[in-house]
Amino acid sequence: MSLMMRLSFRNLWRNKRRTLLTMSAMATATALLIVTMGLTSGAMVDSIHSATGLYHGHAKITAPSYLEGRDIALNLADDALPAAVKTDRQVLGAAGRVRGFALLSSGNEDDAQSQPAELLGVDPAEEEHVSSLSKRITSGSVIEGAGTTGMLLGTTLAKRLGAQVGSEVVAMGQSVDGSVAAEIFQVSGLLDSGDVMLNGSLALVDRKTLQRMLGMEGRIHEWVLKLQSPFQAREWTRSMQATVAGMEVTPWQRILPQIANMLDKSGVSKALTAIIFYFAVILVTVNTMYMAQLERMREFAVMGAIGLKPRRLMSLIVMEGAMMSVIAALAGGLGGALLSLHMVEHPLVMAQTSESVSMAGTTMSTAMRTLPTWDTIVLPVLLMMLLGGLISFFPAWKLGRLRPVDALREV
Repeated sequence: MSLMMRLSFRNLWRNKRRTLLTMSAMATATALLIVTMGLTSGAMVDSIHSATGLYHGHAKITAPSYLEGRDIALNLADDALPAAVKTDRQVLGAAGRVRGFALLSSGNEDDAQSQPAELLGVDPAEEEHVSSLSKRITSGSVIEGAGTTGMLLGTTLAKRLGAQVGSEVVAMGQSVDGSVAAEIFQVSGLLDSGDVMLNGSLALVDRKTLQRMLGMEGRIHEWVLKLQSPFQAREWTRSMQATVAGMEVTPWQRILPQIANMLDKSGVSKALTAIIFYFAVILVTVNTMYMAQLERMREFAVMGAIGLKPRRLMSLIVMEGAMMSVIAALAGGLGGALLSLHMVEHPLVMAQTSESVSMAGTTMSTAMRTLPTWDTIVLPVLLMMLLGGLISFFPAWKLGRLRPVDALREV
């Protein structure tokens, strides 16, 4: 066997140009597949962290059926965070929120502007542990002090109201008992979430102030949780639900089903990408190997005439294909891994005019960076190693059936 391997290796370099061209195509396909799969994984993870880290959180604890209709009467005590959640090591942060809908008005009587909006009551100290909303303030400052009347407006909503930092905004809505709820807020800052819908509908206020306005002292609508990994949210909420009574624990996948479906189907998209890449490589490689077979027909015929058995001749061709694919796979894997690691810190910017775009209820960065993982690097390399040996079976099978006298006659 060692003799056949040495002979196969020497045969590869008898025609260096042909061998290098074939290996270059195989190595390039491997490298491109590694980068493409890394970009796909990076885009998915970026969209998940953007959606869950900005606003929605990794999981929510609410009163049963609250998320179905957002009924403000379905609420929880603001000190009723389950002890099992507080002591769970997977929970990195928890923040209580109050939600209400109101008509906001700003300006003088003659030129007053009104817009419907969602009032989100938060505790700024708690919110720092579960979201990045405070990092999206473009002007002004965060809400300071419990019970204050500061308000953070989405940039689009502020523009529609004609409001700016320091402006007074009147909010009118319905309290939990059905009576009219009203409050005068002062704009402390403007918020650009990167999501068009949020920018045009969201207003952040102090939680205690909104509780007082809605007649919900000591009550909240939801606990928003940050977990160690958003990918474990389904399993964590399933186990936590069994220990929490009278509450509903919901993972982000139910809140953002579009993003969850994209994540669930990411394996299919990776497989389709690999098929497309390697189908092109198979065509190039099979054609090159078949042409090499025709060029070496006399050589194979002489080897058969002096006693080399067809089985040994077939193994020689398969070994040549396997060696070529292994070398190409390792070279392409190294190049692809280095390029993928480079694009982690130097992403591919798709649009210069915007840092993010909105899609499926979340924001996605226009800077495409890779996420190198073992499966995005090792899988393309292993596939290419297997590919060379498999596609070399066809020319090997053709040679195994050819009689030396017929081959010499054709040459």
